[in-house]
This record gives sequence, C-alpha cells and structure tokens, in this order.
Amino acid sequence: MQNVRDKKAFREHELVTWHYQRERYCMPVPAVVIRQEPDSVVIRARIEGATRELHVDPEQLDTR
Repeated sequence: MQNVRDKKAFREHELVTWHYQRERYCMPVPAVVIRQEPDSVVIRARIEGATRELHVDPEQLDTR
C-alpha cells in the first residue's frame, strides 16, 4: 500500500482560526487564508495590535 499523508487543504479568502503559541500559552486567533503553499499556509492575522502575513503549518489551523 502507498503511504499517503492527509493534508488539510485551504482555499484563498477562507476564514480560519490559527492556534498561536507564545511561550506556554496557546490562543485562538481569527485569520484569513492568503494562499496555500506546498509546506505551509500563508495567513493574515492580527497579532499584538498589528496585522501580519504569516507562514504557518496547516495543522495549526481550523476552519471557522
């Protein structure tokens, strides 16, 4: 059997929740998908008062 890794697929402009981790704390952050790349997802999220584009692991995202 072929070992196929299931990857989460996200669409452009899809609303997601990013599980942002800072030190020991994990907080849910609303975000929007900009694009999906082979190894990451580019999202736009507001962190500490500033809007940023971030490359994150798809496993850190949940759809809203």
